[in-house]
Amino acid sequence: MNQALPKEFVITDPEEKSLKEEGIIHSDMNYLQFSAKGIRDAHLSFDINRYLVIIGGWRNSKTSLHLRGLIEPIDEYHGPILERNIYNSFWMSWNRSHMYIGQGNTSGHNILLIGISKCSPDAVDIRLHSEFGVTVHWLINDADKDDWLLNTDLYCDNTSTSTGGPIEYYTYVPNILPSTQKTSNIFADTDSTEQDLYTSTKLSSSTPNSACECPCYKLRNQETTECSIAEQEMHIRKRLEELENVIRINPKTTNKYRATRISAADDRFSAKVTGCIGVFIICLFIGIVVLFDAIRFCQLMF
Repeated sequence: MNQALPKEFVITDPEEKSLKEEGIIHSDMNYLQFSAKGIRDAHLSFDINRYLVIIGGWRNSKTSLHLRGLIEPIDEYHGPILERNIYNSFWMSWNRSHMYIGQGNTSGHNILLIGISKCSPDAVDIRLHSEFGVTVHWLINDADKDDWLLNTDLYCDNTSTSTGGPIEYYTYVPNILPSTQKTSNIFADTDSTEQDLYTSTKLSSSTPNSACECPCYKLRNQETTECSIAEQEMHIRKRLEELENVIRINPKTTNKYRATRISAADDRFSAKVTGCIGVFIICLFIGIVVLFDAIRFCQLMF
């Protein structure tokens, strides 16, 4: 965690703020927890992987995730999400193939947006800005590494199959951090640390093909694809939360609740007589007060 956080920014379009220049974002990070308040259009741009996140766009009616160059958003969430005077909390997690945006302070919960693309580089900088001359208040609370996302999305083991002879295959290593590239043969093993996520091995063996899709299209054997159970659970959780927001009923808007706040109609003759007597007594009392005031006024005048 960055010791300089939390840090607050007030940004008015067309101004923007670079989190890299502020010393908040660096290359081995994949998690951001922040809060925002404003009437609409809180934007976050990723410089290298070219993602654009719009929070409270379209007059605070829609939140969306865009990959620059595409007309349609990758994912979107409908409903107001920003408030003018109250900070609302959000979190973001990303890696080379996935991006998640959620509401609250806990990674993996209240997911609003999910984006998946092939071979997207890590974020080098995130820029905060807005649109239409709007002012947005930002509070960056935490910027760190997210083990939850790491273990959920980066496990992929695509290997090629051979029955004999020297072959070369690639294995996707589940690590978002700078990892170790290892080259092995029957004579020696050598290790070298590089900014890479793959292990290359030369040997004679027979290995199975995995059904997981490796996010880098340059590797082999991507014909079969199978979503992980964790990813399916996250999609289902997101859809359930959207449905819950749609079907949630405010008890104060039901007819039953309104009936408890309204007097019941009574058409009986005795009820009408009682009502008339009550009105007569009230009018008589008011008339007496007005009469006394009128008499006193006349005495003072004459």
